[in-house]
Amino acid sequence: MKMMIKKMIVDADVCIKLGQSDTYLFLQQLLPRLSEKVVIHQYTYNEVLIPASARKQLNSLTSDGTLEIIDSSSLSIDEKATI
Repeated sequence: MKMMIKKMIVDADVCIKLGQSDTYLFLQQLLPRLSEKVVIHQYTYNEVLIPASARKQLNSLTSDGTLEIIDSSSLSIDEKATI
């Protein structure tokens, strides 16, 4: 039985560590398998500048609709309490 998280938010460390390879696209392959919807805060997205492969993978995930870049105004009160 495959269990998937309904929605998760990722931080810069996860993106940098999983996205550091140009050969193995771990970030791009793993996030869609873990969660139906993945979000990243705009501020966090802006922190992921290097490695370039991590930023490239984030952009690819955004393009295909897997990843959504959000800001605090788009979060509910309950969601703000969990960050």
